[in-house]
Amino acid sequence: MDQGQIWLADLREEERRRVVVMSAEPFHRLADRVWVVPELVGGEHDDLPWRLVIDDRVYAVDHLRSVPVSSLLEQVGTAPVPELARARRAVLAITA
Repeated sequence: MDQGQIWLADLREEERRRVVVMSAEPFHRLADRVWVVPELVGGEHDDLPWRLVIDDRVYAVDHLRSVPVSSLLEQVGTAPVPELARARRAVLAITA
């Protein structure tokens, strides 16, 4: 797995969710964890700078979390480069 890939993940919730991988492969190897941005499920979403829309699905950068590598079950897509760049900028804006 690598940055920008979209995976179906077991986040220990009722349903499995799609997530966008934000961390790089060397981190995964050393830490056995991965930083992900989860898909928002259900309800309306605000048009905020830390929300990504990829293939009509909304991902929440402000819900960034670290999960075990084993939580990622199956790669289901790849985020477009501009959206991944937006996600990186949003992380920097939130943590700066």
